[in-house]
Amino acid sequence: MRSPQVTARAMFANVLGLTLGRAQECPTMANVVGPLLHQVAAHGQDVPGKWHSRAMPPRLPSHHRLPSSAVAGFIDPRALGELVGPLVGKTGGVDFLVRCLVGEGPVHHRGANWVLLTLLGQAAKAAGATLAPPAETLDVPLRLPPHLTHDEDEQNYPLGLTLKPLERLANRNSREFEAMVDCLTDGPPQHVVANMAMVALLGALLDALEQA
Repeated sequence: MRSPQVTARAMFANVLGLTLGRAQECPTMANVVGPLLHQVAAHGQDVPGKWHSRAMPPRLPSHHRLPSSAVAGFIDPRALGELVGPLVGKTGGVDFLVRCLVGEGPVHHRGANWVLLTLLGQAAKAAGATLAPPAETLDVPLRLPPHLTHDEDEQNYPLGLTLKPLERLANRNSREFEAMVDCLTDGPPQHVVANMAMVALLGALLDALEQA
């Protein structure tokens, strides 16, 4: 039975080998990763072939991949702004939030954000929820490049993270609660804004269902 150390070296060698298998046309990368493979081999793990004998499996063509124009065709930024606007309570930030949600980033995330938020909005409306700025939110700072960051003037998203719904899952003073906040507010704007909008809508929906 292999020791954990040998198994780890084997896994490491496989990863490096597969990497080089896709990068043999790049001499710079080969020169960097090649010596690492030799070090692995020197410690008792053989590396078959030239770096690795197994090629990466071919990527199967997708017959369902749609062009960006198809996704843009169903996204309605105006309707999304009308949905998110009451949660902000400010006139200056709605356009920015909508741009983060469906105007930036990978197109499949834009479409997914529109679908999920629109469905949540419909569910909240069907439950008789009142959409308004949440009573208590956590300000979430924008992650700007260093040359645009000013310590004296930290910029936050127009929409904060609604805290009340998270208290259904964990005590506010617990590490679990802190970890949830971190998960929801970490990442690119497209994800962070979607997370905050969904939590706010879910909070309004749950409140409405409890009062029904």
